[in-house]
Amino acid sequence: MSNLDDLIASLGIRTLEPQELLLHCEAAIAANPRVVQEFLRGKAKALDSLIGPARKLEPNIDPVEFKKVCLRLINNLTLPE
Repeated sequence: MSNLDDLIASLGIRTLEPQELLLHCEAAIAANPRVVQEFLRGKAKALDSLIGPARKLEPNIDPVEFKKVCLRLINNLTLPE
C-alpha cells in the first residue's frame, strides 16, 4: 500500500458498495415522501435536498451516483403494473 493509500484510508475515504448506496437512497426516499411528491409534480431540483442529509450520515456518498440511484428508485415506484 502506498503512502497515498494509507492517507486515504486514515481519513476514512472510501467508495461505497452499490448495495450500500442503494440502502441510503431507499432510506432517504422513505424518510422524505414530500420531496418525492414535489419531484413527481415536476420540481426536478427537489431531489437535491436529499443529498445533504444523506452525506451527513455517510460522507462518502457520491452525490451524482446518489441522485441517479434515487431517480431510478422513484421511477420504479411510479411505473404502473
